[in-house]
Amino acid sequence: LSPTALYGVGQARLVAVGKQFSFVGLTSGSVFAFGANSNGQLGLPLSSSTVTCQVNQKCEFSPMRVGDLPSDVVDIRGGEAHSVALTAAGQVLTAGDNSYGQLGFETCGSGSSACFAFLQVLQGQKVFAIGAGLHWSLATQHILPPPLFNPPSGSYAEVDLQITSGAMGPTSVDIHYTLFTSGSGGADTLTSLTAAPILPDLGSSRLLSPLPLEASDSLIVVRAVANCESHTNCGMSHSAVAQATYNITRRCGRPDFQ
Repeated sequence: LSPTALYGVGQARLVAVGKQFSFVGLTSGSVFAFGANSNGQLGLPLSSSTVTCQVNQKCEFSPMRVGDLPSDVVDIRGGEAHSVALTAAGQVLTAGDNSYGQLGFETCGSGSSACFAFLQVLQGQKVFAIGAGLHWSLATQHILPPPLFNPPSGSYAEVDLQITSGAMGPTSVDIHYTLFTSGSGGADTLTSLTAAPILPDLGSSRLLSPLPLEASDSLIVVRAVANCESHTNCGMSHSAVAQATYNITRRCGRPDFQ
């Protein structure tokens, strides 16, 4: 056996393989598939070109264009009998065997565990990486950067704390926070000072203005998380929890200028 050039398809920009099946993506945007297709892993229906191979397996011996895939496919991964495709826009499409739920939905509409066409999953989500194994699939989603604290952690007499989103661009972001304090007595247990929910329960608190920290001789811990789930066209999951610690050494009144 030796490698053989595949003629008549076009200039390849990506190649992917699963168990006994292959995909070739062209610079034109088209994707061609060939090999085993008994469970629809090529994203193609059985047709007059389908032949019986191995032990009652259905195969395509010639490259066939996969019409259900958009022209901006940037990655394809194959499992034992299923396939996962990713587009430049962050969309995920799956096809093939779904006996273990590896396609990301319950049925293909016909009640069959085999899907002979690529269908979109994770609609409304923006994914940047995919994977596939024997009977599983993986999609990695963009996450929001954690909130930023101004001023940063440190010792202060008084703080007007501003919590802002670290997200770049026009993304609308909600910031949820929880405030804890331990008094000068050195209590080990931190007690919530606000009605904001304890993370990671996101709740609905929204910080729109500076938060004054004016507790006397107290240690104040602020935890915050950003999410945009209530906004359309977000496509990102909530951020990791950010934390800042402030040692308020004494309470200072604001100067009154005459």
